[in-house]
Amino acid sequence: MALAEIMGSREEWEDAKMIYSRALYVSTDSAHGLTLSTAFYTTKAGATESGVTGRLPTKVKMDPEVLPGLNHFAVLYAAFKAYA
Repeated sequence: MALAEIMGSREEWEDAKMIYSRALYVSTDSAHGLTLSTAFYTTKAGATESGVTGRLPTKVKMDPEVLPGLNHFAVLYAAFKAYA
């Protein structure tokens, strides 16, 4: 099974230099299938980011068997903010 996003789980925040987001997913296997250097973040509005300022996954944390037969993934995305 591919990753299925947990509805309403996305969080987005930023600091002076970076923009971050976190999304939660579930899967029936332990393979998350994210290529850390190419799996750009899709915003809440449905736009897939790209380029230098597009958020990429920086950390994937798996909690196996949170519910029997399901693996829980928390994915942190990050990117540098564009200079104004």
